[in-house]
Amino acid sequence: MNRPDMLAGRDRTSRNAGGRNMKYLRAKVETATPTQLIVMLYDGAVRFCSLAAEAMAIHNFEEQNINIKRAEDIVCELMGSLNQEAGGEVAANLLRIYTYLYQELVQANLNDDIEALKRVLVHLEALRESWVELDKQARAGTVTSSPSTDNKQRLGDFNA
Repeated sequence: MNRPDMLAGRDRTSRNAGGRNMKYLRAKVETATPTQLIVMLYDGAVRFCSLAAEAMAIHNFEEQNINIKRAEDIVCELMGSLNQEAGGEVAANLLRIYTYLYQELVQANLNDDIEALKRVLVHLEALRESWVELDKQARAGTVTSSPSTDNKQRLGDFNA
C-alpha cells in the first residue's frame, strides 16, 4: 500500500470514529435528565478551562483563547438555562455566580491570568458536584424541580 492510500484509510477511519462519537453523544444528550444536562455542561466547562490552563502554561495563546471561549460559551448557556421566575433567589444567586465566572474567564484570557482560571475551575468543580448531588436526589424522587430549568422543551421535565 502506498502512502496516500494509508492516509486516506486513516482519514476515513477517524471520520467514522468521529461520527460514532457524535451519535453516542447525541443519544446521551437526548436521554439525559435536565440535571444530567447541566452536569454535562459543567464537565465541558471544566475540560475547556483545564485545556486553557495547559495552553496558558506553555504560552500557546491560540489554544488558550479557543478553550477559554468554549468555556465562556458554556457559562453563557448555563446563564440562559436559568428560570428566574421559578428559581427565585437560588436562580438569582446562580446568575451572579455565572456572571462572575464569565468575567473571570474574560480577564484570564485578556491578561493571561492563570490564577483567575484556577479560581473559575474551583467554582465550576464545586458547582458540578452540587448538581451531581441534585441529580442523585432527583432520581431518588426527593427533588421535583430545579431553579435552573428553563422550560420543558429546553431541558425536559424532572417528573418524566
